[in-house]
Amino acid sequence: MNRDRWAVLALLAGVLLAWGGAATVLPHVQARRKALQLAVHEDLNRNLPPEMAAVAVAGSFQGLAIDYFWARATTLQQEGKYYEAKQLADWITTLQPRFAQVWSFQAWNMAYNISEAVKTPEEKWLWVQEGVHLLRDAGIPTNPRNPELYRELSYIIFHRIGKFSVDEHWFFKRRFAEEWQGVVGEPPGGDLKDALAHFAFVSDAPAALNELRADAAAAAQLKALDALGYRPDAQLLARVGDVQMRYVEILEDAEQESPEAAARRTADAKLLAWLDDPKIAEARGRVLGFVRAQVLRERYHMDPTFMYEMMENFGPLDWRHHAAHALYWALLGSKYSSEIKNPHIFEAFTSDRLAFDSLRDLVQTGRLGRDLRFGVPDPRFFDGFERVLDQMAQWVKGDPGYEKALREKRRDFLEDATEISFRYGSMEEAQAYYAKLRAEFGKEYRGQYDVPLTDFIRKINQESLKHFETARMLVHSFAVQAIRLGWAAGRQDVARRYLDQAKACYDAYMSDVNRPKRIERKARDLPPVEVIMGGALESFLLAPPSAVDVRAKIRVWHGMRAEHLQYVYDQTVRQLHAEAHRASLDPAKAFPEPPGMNAYRKALKDAEAQEKQDTPLGEQPKTTQ
Repeated sequence: MNRDRWAVLALLAGVLLAWGGAATVLPHVQARRKALQLAVHEDLNRNLPPEMAAVAVAGSFQGLAIDYFWARATTLQQEGKYYEAKQLADWITTLQPRFAQVWSFQAWNMAYNISEAVKTPEEKWLWVQEGVHLLRDAGIPTNPRNPELYRELSYIIFHRIGKFSVDEHWFFKRRFAEEWQGVVGEPPGGDLKDALAHFAFVSDAPAALNELRADAAAAAQLKALDALGYRPDAQLLARVGDVQMRYVEILEDAEQESPEAAARRTADAKLLAWLDDPKIAEARGRVLGFVRAQVLRERYHMDPTFMYEMMENFGPLDWRHHAAHALYWALLGSKYSSEIKNPHIFEAFTSDRLAFDSLRDLVQTGRLGRDLRFGVPDPRFFDGFERVLDQMAQWVKGDPGYEKALREKRRDFLEDATEISFRYGSMEEAQAYYAKLRAEFGKEYRGQYDVPLTDFIRKINQESLKHFETARMLVHSFAVQAIRLGWAAGRQDVARRYLDQAKACYDAYMSDVNRPKRIERKARDLPPVEVIMGGALESFLLAPPSAVDVRAKIRVWHGMRAEHLQYVYDQTVRQLHAEAHRASLDPAKAFPEPPGMNAYRKALKDAEAQEKQDTPLGEQPKTTQ
């Protein structure tokens, strides 16, 4: 008996000692859990409904309870109860911020399901933005090394904004580009060297404002901005983007303008003068570069140094283009996949496939013009294509299924490179890519690549009319040839011939014959042929003098009809007049204003006002930032 009594006493002493030790260690454990964002904040139950607040303090049962709520959220989504599913997912992400799958679920629900449930383009865009913001501004910062969230964000930008999932995709593209016009500005014309020099102001910006003020020239421009009523913040960038897009409206005389509107226009004109002053270009670049770097890091959670490295590796990315951002997040997803000891091949391959598809978008539409919705082809990203293909090959080595899929990607790339080089590059480049295509795939695809290059292109042209992206590129390429080989060479007959081919291809695609009935007509309608021609003309006129001589531009200007010149005049006149002046020519005679510009500008304003006409709004998203 005495032995049993002593055993019980020893056990009780051990329990008391363990409790005491736990009490000593517990504060350190809790602090560590908070530091790793594994603990639930003490104040959460103030903002949660009673049943979720109970889960917050449920201890060991919390995981089971959250599993139940997660299953319930999935069921609600399947039942079409998207708002209820969103609310439940909000609570789950609050309680379990490391649960990556629910962040993806929530973002997809907002960007796709809820945006489909509302009515107007503006409402749809707000919900798409909410999905992007949730991942970029909350989910990824909370789970910075989780590749799944990077891939999800890349896909939403690439597909929901960049592709044709809804009729409003043109609206999404424009709103995205307008936002980023303010954040990063319009890239310079010219080659990669010019683009890198422009963005270096951002990537090399000092970390703190006092470092910028130490530069006397930059400090003087900060004072000049202060006198205009601006601080070095996101509001300045938004205003800069706005006045750059509206500079013609700001500078022209307004009729029957209210005093408030006149004051606003005067202030905008002063900011525009500051932006256009060549004497302060270097100091202005450092000031705007600093602000842009701060906004990129703090608001958009993006790394300017990584953005610069991407431009070095892939080409002169225009950060107003959705595909540049899809590529950014896909590359980060690939990076963190590579850091996993045994990454799942599907997940790693998916990140690189998104990078590949984003680069393909940039090749087909990477040059944005006046209309920010419509880009034109840019073959400068071919080298980036091949680098991503090489990376993908590392993931799939030894897996027959994925290796076969990658070979098809390789074939797609070589076909694209052959076609786009033929239309926009040189015949030598086209022949070189076609030789690779024949060498690598000629035996496997007998009869397809054993014809002359011109016959291959003719066949590609026929196939192009069945798909939106390739049909638009085909029409655009004929417009480019009309300008380069026709008007620029003084050959009106050649210009008319190529323009007729552009219109014939346009009409053929827009007919019912070439578009399957299952595809929404509005979502995949080509932009008007005049818009495609305008984009081609703008690209030609804004090409650097080293690429296109100013006299060739003058021949084009005097050979084209007024309606074509009206489309591009306000966007090109400053650069064209500067080039004419440097060539000792009279700018007004070299590039005169097309007749009817005032009526054209008024028609544009009326169309924009009609598009922005107030419509009843439905349920709006609550900010997730």
